[in-house]
Amino acid sequence: MAVTARNCAVDIGSVWVKAMATVPGGTRLVQFPTRLGLGTRVSGPRDKPPQVVTYGDAVVRVGDRSDRTGFVESELPKALSDTHSSAVMIAAAYDRLGIAGSSVLMVGSGVAPSSDEAAYLRSSLSNCRLSNGSALLVSKLGVMGSAEAVLADFSLDQFAGISPRGGKEEKGRFAVVDFGSKEWRIALVSDGAEGDEVEFRKVDIETAMFVEKRTCEIIETRLNVSVNGVAEIFETGVCYAKRGKRDITMHIAQARREAWREFGPILIAEIGRHGASTIYGAGGNATVLKEASSGIKDIDFKIAKQCEVSIVRGLLKSARRWGEQG
Repeated sequence: MAVTARNCAVDIGSVWVKAMATVPGGTRLVQFPTRLGLGTRVSGPRDKPPQVVTYGDAVVRVGDRSDRTGFVESELPKALSDTHSSAVMIAAAYDRLGIAGSSVLMVGSGVAPSSDEAAYLRSSLSNCRLSNGSALLVSKLGVMGSAEAVLADFSLDQFAGISPRGGKEEKGRFAVVDFGSKEWRIALVSDGAEGDEVEFRKVDIETAMFVEKRTCEIIETRLNVSVNGVAEIFETGVCYAKRGKRDITMHIAQARREAWREFGPILIAEIGRHGASTIYGAGGNATVLKEASSGIKDIDFKIAKQCEVSIVRGLLKSARRWGEQG
């Protein structure tokens, strides 16, 4: 039976949707590809039926197998608006978490950049129906940027209490970076060590899904096979060729090294102008910092544990803190 969670967090990325919730007995985590399809499809005897969410009169398949080959930037239907697509994916996340609603929901600001859009998203959730036919109930919805969520993950413990971050942070200056697919989102922070005001300046480096696109190109060139499902190859580290499964982890690593060579100098220049000596990194491509840390000795690189879920973890910690304050 589905329960109502106290706090829930959903991070809708370009490739993956990740969600966490605090429920009696602990914390639950789910993830699935950022992929929607309209209508039903025929399932074979060995084929797992796709998850379905109803939005109004529309039947939407969520995280279903990809029917596209090669690199695909987006697998969301044009017939649904961005807000409606986000509402469907949030509802799907709740269904997979086994919850029917929550007191607090925290989402990334990419899905609701303004207060009006956040209010519209919350109202759109009521149009979704879960697998048991029930409506999704959310009492309070909050929005947070991905870099802020990473900072929350580093700064708060599992109970949303303040926790030491562990970096050098000379003169109270440091950087927080979400190494996402489409952008590296940077927050340059001065935490008041030299005064009472906390400065928080944002910089985005457009990467246009360089890692994902380049990985597909390398695989197609080296293995002479088209990728089917970008999310899945990054999750499993394998793709299917004529001779069966092939390990592609080294191809993904090569794409990330190339991404660092392309965009890393821009990041380091921003850090230098800010006068920071510590980078707190998270996000699906945060492992590019491993490539950097061996060659740059004057910066303290801190990569979040399980960096691929750091953002949703930070959102959940913030939801808990916000809920207790409100």
